[in-house]
Amino acid sequence: MQEVALLLVLMLAVASGWLLGCRQRRCSKKDSGKRLPESYYRGLNYLLNEQPEQAMAMFLQALDDNSEAVDTHLALAKLFRARGDFTKATQIHQNLLARPNLETAEQLLVRFELASDYMAAGLFDRAERLLKELLIESSTDIRKKSLTLLLELYQREKDWPEAIKTARALLDMKDSSMESVIAQYLCEQAESFSQCGDEAAARLALRNALGHDSDCIRAHLLLAKTDIQAKKYKDAIKSLKQVKKKDDAYLAESLPILQACYQQLGQEKQFYEYLLECLNDGSLISSGFNASQAMRKESTKPEQLSQRIRDEAQQAPSLHGLRYLIDCQMYDAEGSSIHYLQSLREFVDQLIAVHPAYRCKQCGYQGKHLTWLCPSCQQWGTIRPSHTIE
Repeated sequence: MQEVALLLVLMLAVASGWLLGCRQRRCSKKDSGKRLPESYYRGLNYLLNEQPEQAMAMFLQALDDNSEAVDTHLALAKLFRARGDFTKATQIHQNLLARPNLETAEQLLVRFELASDYMAAGLFDRAERLLKELLIESSTDIRKKSLTLLLELYQREKDWPEAIKTARALLDMKDSSMESVIAQYLCEQAESFSQCGDEAAARLALRNALGHDSDCIRAHLLLAKTDIQAKKYKDAIKSLKQVKKKDDAYLAESLPILQACYQQLGQEKQFYEYLLECLNDGSLISSGFNASQAMRKESTKPEQLSQRIRDEAQQAPSLHGLRYLIDCQMYDAEGSSIHYLQSLREFVDQLIAVHPAYRCKQCGYQGKHLTWLCPSCQQWGTIRPSHTIE
């Protein structure tokens, strides 16, 4: 996290130095006092070499050489904020805002940075107030930055109605990535409604979520659970089968619920047929769902089923596939062979149990439970089932 913050500081410093350099070339005769001192560039060099302490010393010296340079103040304040020294960062920005000759564009930028200080310090009420003011007064660039920071604020506070409103404002600014984010916020709302017993509101929120992102696996799963609460098992089955169609990597998340729905309807045979369909298209064994017993129970040709499982397991070798193979062998084994196969299966189960079941495709975070918001990179919908053993 600190490396990312330092990179952001470096980018700001380079950009501000370039802009100020351009401004100097245009008006060097009129205002030679705004020239960037040598210490500023030495500070950049320290940042490039990941030496934040020396970089900070150089920026402080640059301020001594030229106290009017707004860009140097911003770079230094951002460095303080990256180090967790929010008080000093805030003081720098407040001192800049106290200048009577600060240009409008610079003032808006400083106010946004001050809001970022408040946000980082956990002073959400101050950050929110300042960001809302910027939405009214600022240009498109600062407005989008303000909306993005507001969105983070509402997400951290779990204020889903305001988060949805803010995300839709970003969507109006042609940020198409907000469609899937809004769908996740609506799923959060739906779960809150369900906890309060308002299943009608939950269902409406989930329908709206699918309107924003029809591929939202979470919405399909939650809609199925809502239908089950209402004992609408056939509707739940339709939603659950959408999971495989949209993204078969999440198949194992739907199968236990699907099995329960078919059991409620007394249609275990139909569940077997669906498992057979998943086996034939290669999605069952890779999903990690252990269906060998259920399939063996319903199969009229167990030998052919075992051979089909063997063929599929060998197509994409994995511990889950090995477990299927062991199960097939156990059905045909006799005597002491059963004991050895049981021991081997227990060993494979232990290997699967200690392996992280989910991985974020964005940052690589691993976990044992499915979460829709990555705790590491804070991205929605990037956590996926991980069935490979490294």
